[in-house]
Amino acid sequence: LSLFSNKHFFSCLLQHECCEVNSSMFFFFSSLRAALIFQIIFVSRPIYLHSMQFQMPRRNAATMTRSSFFLISWRRASYKQKYTLCCMSSSSREEALLSEQSTPVNLRFIEFESSPESSQNRQCTTHPPVILLHGLLGQKRNFDTVGRSLAKQLRLSRRVLAVDLRNHGENRHDWRDDMSYASMASDIVALLDTHGLNDAVLVGHSMGGKVAQATALLHPHRVSGLVVLDIAPVAYTQEDGSWKAVQQIIHALHTIDLSKTKSRREVDVALRQSGVEDPALRAFVMTNLDVRASSTSSSGGVSNSNDPASMQWKINLPSIVSQLDVLAGFELPALDPNTSMQYHGDTFIISGGASRFIRLGHMEIISRFFPNHMLTTVRGVGHWVHAEAPDDTIALLKRYLDR
Repeated sequence: LSLFSNKHFFSCLLQHECCEVNSSMFFFFSSLRAALIFQIIFVSRPIYLHSMQFQMPRRNAATMTRSSFFLISWRRASYKQKYTLCCMSSSSREEALLSEQSTPVNLRFIEFESSPESSQNRQCTTHPPVILLHGLLGQKRNFDTVGRSLAKQLRLSRRVLAVDLRNHGENRHDWRDDMSYASMASDIVALLDTHGLNDAVLVGHSMGGKVAQATALLHPHRVSGLVVLDIAPVAYTQEDGSWKAVQQIIHALHTIDLSKTKSRREVDVALRQSGVEDPALRAFVMTNLDVRASSTSSSGGVSNSNDPASMQWKINLPSIVSQLDVLAGFELPALDPNTSMQYHGDTFIISGGASRFIRLGHMEIISRFFPNHMLTTVRGVGHWVHAEAPDDTIALLKRYLDR
């Protein structure tokens, strides 16, 4: 209110070309001030000033449920202060409120234990932990081989954890509609906060690699090192054959009616008929099928694990389908559009020689985001580098983590 009660505010507005106002619009702002005062006195409406909420006393609010409220936001750009005035409807206001009130997901994770012999040979100083982040349709167990090997073979003392990202694995307790990389980065930061970790080395594959990159760019002080497996911080489209294949798999899953299937084999056949011909890829996708024993049975109390009523996906498939365009992209909320977002820590990118997810055309944006990066290619392997060449991946990770 002090802004609108102060004539100096109007003079400040008139000095900035971004507002496109002139002195003839002074009357409009005066009327706006009066309308705001009326709204505050007679209506209970949250008013946001730079992400701060002020709740006013409720008086006859039901008579103005469709009224609008005004959002004043400002951000510093270069050496000028820019002010933006925008009017939002009640429905938009509810979306803004939901966004403001959203909280991170309490991610499930596992920790790989080191052997007593390897613990005795390590240096006593504890270094930042390693957090392994899986890709789309993956889960923390995808890193079992890599995680166990690192926990036992690293020379430096580090905890090694693998995480189920939101809408995957054992996070069914908190399914979410939002799968933006900024939100998933906040999940990782919340994990660090919850377990008293100042920072960590993030190792991410595919979607997990984008989550790791987003966390490093948005929260650089919480990321002591970054390893990215076969993904670039770019937006993939239908023209990218690799991403088109991912979309085909997701839509194939979405068309399967588990209530009409009787066994895993039928689900596998349905996937093959939908165009997922690679048996190894189908086996990977099938790890997301949860088959639980039926509570009742028609054969003397013996449960049937293939009971269709007990089959369900471990992933939040509807949200993943609706968020495919978000997952294909790499949009982050820039605090200042005139300042390039960068992570200056050591970044190690490992690509598959037979994969098309990292290409020569991506190197410019990789260098822009991660100026201290190193790229290496594992020849003859595809997108799932750590699964197709586990020994090579482990050797590269050990060299980076023990440097």
